[in-house]
Parts: sequence; C-alpha cells; structure tokens
Amino acid sequence: MKPYEPLLTWLGREPTATETIDRVQEGRLAWLARELAIALSGQADLADLWRSLSLRAVERILGAPIICQYLRVGGDAAELQRILRAEFALDQEVERRVDHWSALGDVWLGGAPPPEAAGLERGPDGRYHAPALACGISIDLSLPAVIAYPSANVAVPGLPDAKQIADSVARLDSAILCVAEVDPVMHHALPSLISNIVLRTNSATPERLQSGSSAAALGRVVLVNAGARANSTDMLAEVLIHEASHTAISTVELTCPLVTDAVPLADCRILSPWTGACLPVHAFLHACLVWYAVSGFWARVGRLDKRVERDARREMIRQGFLKLQPQAVLGPYRPHLHADGILLLQTIREKALVA
Repeated sequence: MKPYEPLLTWLGREPTATETIDRVQEGRLAWLARELAIALSGQADLADLWRSLSLRAVERILGAPIICQYLRVGGDAAELQRILRAEFALDQEVERRVDHWSALGDVWLGGAPPPEAAGLERGPDGRYHAPALACGISIDLSLPAVIAYPSANVAVPGLPDAKQIADSVARLDSAILCVAEVDPVMHHALPSLISNIVLRTNSATPERLQSGSSAAALGRVVLVNAGARANSTDMLAEVLIHEASHTAISTVELTCPLVTDAVPLADCRILSPWTGACLPVHAFLHACLVWYAVSGFWARVGRLDKRVERDARREMIRQGFLKLQPQAVLGPYRPHLHADGILLLQTIREKALVA
C-alpha cells in the first residue's frame, strides 16, 4: 500500500504527518510546474516571462486553481496568457494597470474595480485586493456566479454582497482558530491545500451550508451560505477539513489514481453509510477517506468538550464506519480499482473504530 502511505500518515495524524503533507504538496506543485512547462513550450515570450518571475509569483501561479483547471481540463490559451501577464504585472510592474484578475482571483489590476466584485479594497500598492482569511487563504472574487469546477450542487447561486463576504470571512477565521486549537496537523495543512475560497449564496436555502471542491481545480473550495448565522464554528471547521482532504487525496491521485478504469464504472453507484446518498464509485472512495479525516477532528473536539451535539456528530461518523464493508461493496469493482484500494478502506475503517 506504499503509494497511499503518505495519505494514511496525514489522515491519521501520525508523528510525521506535517512533514508528509508538505511533501505531498510539493509533489502537486512539481506536477503543475511540469504540465505548465509543456503548455508554454513553443511560446518563447511566455517562457521568458515565466523564467523572470520571482519565486513568490511562481508559487502564486502554481497554487492557483484556475491554472490547474486549464492544465487538467483545457481552456482558452489566450486567457492563460492574460493570467500570466497579469501576474507578471503584479510581480514586477508596480505602476502598470491591467484590466484583469490575478491568478488567485484576489487582486484586480485595473485602474477601477469591476462593479460586480463586492468587497474589494484598494491597497497601498494601488491595486484592488479581495479579503483574505487571517491564515492567508484568499477569497476569489474573479469567477462568474455559476462555476463548473465545482458546481457545489447549487442550480442558481448568488454573489454575496460586501457584508455577506465580511461575515463569512469572520466566521471562517473563527473556524480556523478552532482547528488550530484542537487539530494542529490539519491546521498546518489548510493554507497549502486550500488555495482560495469562492463564496456564494443560495436564496432558496439561505441558512444551509454547502461546500464543494474539484480535482479539476485543485485548491479551490466553494462555500455556499458560509456567513449564515446557523453555521456553528465546529461545522465550518469540519467543512474546511473535508474539502482540504479532498484536495490531498486528489493530489496523491495525480500519480496513483484510486480508479484505474473509469468507463465501466460510469453507471455504478454505492450507498454512503454516513449520508445515505448514492455515490459514484470514485466519489465513494473519496468520501470514505474524507470521513476518516473528519472523524479525527471530532475525536479531538470530544476530548476537550463533551457537549451533546458534538458527541452526536462523532457517534454518527462512528456508526458509518461500523456499517462500512469495503470488501462487500467494492469487491465487484476490484478489476477497475487500484490494487490497494480496498485494503486502503479496510485500513482506515479499523483505525477509525479504535480512535
């Protein structure tokens, strides 16, 4: 099970977990750097621009989900060029104004802010900056209301106003502090696994918290109704850990996919023992690993606070692992999975039940 040992080390909060997730993240950036070099091959001017960027600018670009999305699912080559040139202006041309967003969607480089982007503030550098969490995670204001990667299962999402953005940032900062207090391993990983956050609202269910992430745009997390009063700090913390874990798993899958032959599994579904949802096989594998990550958070919360609602959440997760039977549900799909896939789930089940 060697390809997945780093994932088990981190998800299980083992002594070397922080160093391990740092290496996983380095692997993600190295993969993106290789793919971007291929994408830029034959474009001498962009290749020269790339080589002239500061290390900080390179890190911003490689960490940007929009760049990952271009490299993984394709897109407009001209738009990729515009993003890179905007980052060059941000990095080295302080006085230059470009009507474009930075790669992370957190800085508008034009002379006046776009009217649809609420929450921007002009910084000392003359640029218009989006809010950010205290830990450094950016709020991405650059995207249209409807997003493909991920959709977060909201048919008609809304763009939050400045107050909703500020409320969301304040609540998310509290959630990050909660993670720092009870789960240092996860707290260390969040700023590297979550590159930016996209905030949306859903007027149909304004108090319901929803989230999403996508392997197509690694590091992007979409949060719907994050600023709603009904959201507890604990649940916001869980959501951040949940989506960061998806990113970690998908990063490992860049070189070692859990599903090796997706076509025969296109119409196959497995019932989640936690939510009752019918999930595609690949989503089910991810869900099991993510619930293992979340179970570790709630176990640590429970050691500090024995409130009934926290115990109930922890017990719900435990019951899901009791119901989970990896061999029974995944056995029929074994030929299409990584050879260690079923063993991986058996291992986390055992670990979750003794935690």
